Amino acid sequence: MTEERYIICMNRGGLGNRIKGLISVMRLSEKLVRKHLLYWQNNQYCGCEFEDLFENQFPKISDFELKKIKKEDSKNYNSSIVELND
Repeated sequence: MTEERYIICMNRGGLGNRIKGLISVMRLSEKLVRKHLLYWQNNQYCGCEFEDLFENQFPKISDFELKKIKKEDSKNYNSSIVELND
């Protein structure tokens, strides 16, 4: 069985930066044949949830799910997950 590979968008900046990162993740996921995931933190730079702004069903993960992915894949983390950070 093939292991699932991810690209996780984790931009913690403002809305414009987050959208730019999200589009990059979507394009990269197609090119690299990886599942794209969104880690969206409500913070002082963007004080709302993704669902408050957009109606699509982009695959979003929670703090718990992110930690679980990192823990389960700790041995191969850098090779199986691409993170786009700030």
